[in-house]
Amino acid sequence: QLQYIPLIGGDAAVKDPGRVVFAVGEMCGRDMHLFGDKTRNILKKAMRSSPQSSSFGRFLDAISCYLGVCCTMTYDGEPAIKLEKLLSRGKKRYEFSSHIQEGEVAVVETGTLFEQLFDYCESLNPNEQDRCDLAYSMVAAALECLVSVAVEKAGEADISSIGITGGVSYNIPIVKKVKNDVEKHGFTLVTHDNVPNGDGGISVGQNAIAGNIYENP
Repeated sequence: QLQYIPLIGGDAAVKDPGRVVFAVGEMCGRDMHLFGDKTRNILKKAMRSSPQSSSFGRFLDAISCYLGVCCTMTYDGEPAIKLEKLLSRGKKRYEFSSHIQEGEVAVVETGTLFEQLFDYCESLNPNEQDRCDLAYSMVAAALECLVSVAVEKAGEADISSIGITGGVSYNIPIVKKVKNDVEKHGFTLVTHDNVPNGDGGISVGQNAIAGNIYENP
């Protein structure tokens, strides 16, 4: 999974990705200067009791907002959807060092990736193509970590396929990158067909579980 990021205000952080960027900045010891002093103090206090999210969607939202693509959500998934345009035009031109915390669950250290993004942007004053390449390079680094863990676990379990699901699997550049990496390791990528990628797929799973409980009380 990805490293947890505090969602300051819960759902409010989904609608206002600037809160996610602020939380990441606090994790990295950086002041993002996205809010005034009074608001920053309130957010810092709220962050201590905020719910934690390992969502790839929030990871994309934070990148989208920080790079100035979309900082206010007016429809579901808007920051990540608008970031997809940058990812489709980007190349892996920047080196992002990604790390995995080993344990019962392997955790990709996204905080380290954001630190590098902040450093690049502070030194580059990036133009439009730089922003595309930075976004793609950073997302690619996180995906490569996730694929490496999936490949290892699938190999141990003698499974030949690896799947991608959730809202992120609507993102074409991301699916293409995962497909390339998975196939490079000799595995087959499984994507959605009859079952929806996002919340509709969750509903199918909930119904399957409920049906099994009903049939086998």
